[in-house]
Amino acid sequence: MKKFYLCKLCLIVFGALLAVQNVTAKTAPHVSNIAFECKEIDRISISPEGQMQPAYPGRALTVKISDGSVIANGVFFSSTYAIDRLENGDLRGTSREKNRDEVFYFHGGFLFHTAIVTNQGSKVIQSQILSCTEDKP
Repeated sequence: MKKFYLCKLCLIVFGALLAVQNVTAKTAPHVSNIAFECKEIDRISISPEGQMQPAYPGRALTVKISDGSVIANGVFFSSTYAIDRLENGDLRGTSREKNRDEVFYFHGGFLFHTAIVTNQGSKVIQSQILSCTEDKP
């Protein structure tokens, strides 16, 4: 049963990555000073040992994007991100660090975020979906 859930999540992540690749990117010279107020819709962590969902779902958080950095407590942990603004206005970003690979996509008021983390020698997939509204200056 664990393998079924892991396989299902891998297919979802793979499908999302393919969809993101098929969107034409128009790199913005600066993607800065954007803030979103978000509420977590769902979160899951899956490893070869099993899956885990949060004890306290529905957390609220602020996501701030400024010049290659993304700040959001408990979601984004990398120090720098390659961020693109797509022709349709969506945002897409990736980051790669020693023990963590991340991809995120903002579309239609939703933030989709996935990280593959090496934790105590084992790979863990962590995925979140958040409903977000942009803070207007």
